Amino acid sequence: IKSTDGGASWFPISGGGLLLRDLAVNPTNPDTLFLLRSGGLFRSTDGGNSFAPFGTGLPTNTQLIRYVQASPNILYAAGNGTTGAFRS
Repeated sequence: IKSTDGGASWFPISGGGLLLRDLAVNPTNPDTLFLLRSGGLFRSTDGGNSFAPFGTGLPTNTQLIRYVQASPNILYAAGNGTTGAFRS
């Protein structure tokens, strides 16, 4: 689902059916989003209108993705158990 008014209303977008695990919005460019689903990591550069698979190498049990405000061009990912942490 997607909101274009800060979450006041929502509407469905395509690509459903997979478990959404996390979403990260670039703090300096809100048109760039990363979506972590059970099918992998996906990136949007158009504010979430479309997403494409992005990157390789993340374990299938990756659970979260985060930007750090001080480093908006770096995306971090972490899994559960002994997976560890990853940096773009």
